Amino acid sequence: MASKVATVPAGTLGSHGKPADKPHDAFYIWRVAGIIILGMFIVILDSSIVNVALPHMMAAFGSSLEDIEWVSTGYMLSSAVMMPTTGFLGDRIGRKKVYLFCIAAFTIVSMMCGMSWSTGSLIAFRVLQGVAGGAIQPIGQAIMFDVFPDEKRGLAMGLVGIGMMFAPVLGPTLGGYLVDSMSWRWIFYVNLPVGLMATVLGMAWLKESRTKDVKFDSIGFSLMAATLTTCLVAVSQGNRYGWHSPYIVSLFAIAAVTLGAFLIVVFWRAEPIVNLRLYKYSVYTAGTITGMVVSVGLFGGVFLLPVFLQNVMGFDAITTGLIMAPAGLLSGLTMPISGALINIIPPRVQLTIGMSLMALSMFLQARMTEVTPIWDIIWWSSLRSVGMGMAFPAMNLNALAAIPRRDIGQATGLFNVTRQVAGSFAIAGLTALLTQRIAFHMAQLGAQAHRQIVSGLISSVLPLLLKHGSSLSVAQQQAGAVFGLFASREAVVLAYQDCFYAAGVICLLGILPSLFIERRLMTRPEHGAKEPAMMMAE
Repeated sequence: MASKVATVPAGTLGSHGKPADKPHDAFYIWRVAGIIILGMFIVILDSSIVNVALPHMMAAFGSSLEDIEWVSTGYMLSSAVMMPTTGFLGDRIGRKKVYLFCIAAFTIVSMMCGMSWSTGSLIAFRVLQGVAGGAIQPIGQAIMFDVFPDEKRGLAMGLVGIGMMFAPVLGPTLGGYLVDSMSWRWIFYVNLPVGLMATVLGMAWLKESRTKDVKFDSIGFSLMAATLTTCLVAVSQGNRYGWHSPYIVSLFAIAAVTLGAFLIVVFWRAEPIVNLRLYKYSVYTAGTITGMVVSVGLFGGVFLLPVFLQNVMGFDAITTGLIMAPAGLLSGLTMPISGALINIIPPRVQLTIGMSLMALSMFLQARMTEVTPIWDIIWWSSLRSVGMGMAFPAMNLNALAAIPRRDIGQATGLFNVTRQVAGSFAIAGLTALLTQRIAFHMAQLGAQAHRQIVSGLISSVLPLLLKHGSSLSVAQQQAGAVFGLFASREAVVLAYQDCFYAAGVICLLGILPSLFIERRLMTRPEHGAKEPAMMMAE
C-alpha cells in the first residue's frame, strides 16, 4: 500500500504558517551545511579521541584492559546497529526531529560519560552515546543530499567529508593535550559547547522533511542487531582470543545464521528495516564497494601511522597528532574543492586519481623506518589525504545519486554501516597481519641467510663488552641480547612496511569498481519518471 504523506514538503511553510525559504535557497543550504558539519565533527572526534585516554581510565577505575576496551567496543556496536535504522526513523518521524534529538542526546550522554563513577557506568553511557551518534552521520548526509540542488551535490558531499577526515587526525592530539593537562573526563566535556550550538542552531534553522506512514520491522531489526553485534565483537576480539578459538568461531557462526535469517526477512517483507533491494542500482553497489575500500585506506592510515610513530619512532601522542595534522588540513581543503569540480571533472576520473594517490602514499609509507625524516612522513601522509579528499565526494555522489529521492534515507544508513563494518575489518585484519608478519620476520632474521650478519654483530659487540669487564660467557649472552633487541626492532619495522604495502594494494584494487561509474544526469527524477539519475558507463 502506498505510503501516506503526513507533513508538507520541506521548505513549503515556515514558522506561523508563513512561506519559508525555498529548499535550495543559497543562504539556507549553507546554514544547513554548517549545522550538519558540527554534528558530524563531534561524533567522529569523539570516536577517535577516546582511545588516547583508555590507560588513564584504567588507572582511575582500577579496571583491566579487557573491561576498558568495551568503552570503545560498546560504542562501535551500538552505533553500527543504529545506522541502518535511520532511514525508517527519518521517514516516520522526520529527519530534522531525528537529527536534533540525536545531537541533543549525544551531548547530554557525553556529559554523563565525563561524570562516570565506574567502568560499568562508563560503558553503559558509551553504548547510549553510540545509539545517538550512529544516527547522526547517515541522517546528516540525507539532509544535505536533499537540501542541496543537483548541481551542488558534489560540493555537499565534500563538505560532509570535512569532519569525517579532519576529526580523526585532530582527535589524538586534542585528546593527548586534554588528558595530560586536565583530565580524561574532558575528552567528553569538550563535546558540550559544540553539541549545544548544533542543537540550538538546528532548532532555529532546519526545516522538517516529509514523513511517511511506514511500519517498524521488529523481527528484521532484531536479526540485524544480532548479526552486526556478533560479527563486530568477533572482529574486534579475534586477535586477543585467536581467530580459531571456539569463542570467536561461535560468534561468526551465530552471525552467519542470523544473517541468513535476516536476508529471508528482508526480501520477504514489503517494508523491511533495511532495503537491500537498493543494490539493484549497480552504481550504488559500485559506490558502496568503493566506499568500503576507502575505509580501508582511511583506517589503514589513521590506525597504522600513529601506532608506528609512537611505538617505533618513540613520539608521544601530542607530537604524533601534530605530525598528522597537515594531512588532515589538506583533506579538509581538498574535499569541498573536488566536490565543487564534480561538474567539470567526471567522478570516476576523480575516484581513479584519488585512489591512485592513496595507494602511492601507502607504498611510500611502506619504506618507513625508525630514522625516516619527519618531513617525508608528512609529505607521504598528505598524498593520502589529498587522494581521499578527491575520492570521497565523488564516491558519495555516485552512490547516492543513483537512488530515488524517496529511498535516500535508507540508502545513507546502509552506505554508512557498510563503511563502518569495513573499517572494523580493516583494523582487525591489519592488526592480525602485523602480528603474523612480526613473527615471520623474526624467524627470517634468525635463518641461515642472516647468520653472517649476526656473527659480525656479535663479534663487533663482544670486544666492547669484554673491555668493560664482562667475562666471556656473560659477554656472549649480552651480545646475543643485543642482537635479539636489534632483530625484534627490525622485525617490527618490516612488519609495518608489509601492512602499508597490503593497504596500498587494496586501494589499487578499489579503482576497479570506480572505472564502471559515469555521471550522466545531475537531475533527480521523481516518482514515475525515468530512473536512475546515475548510469553505468557503456
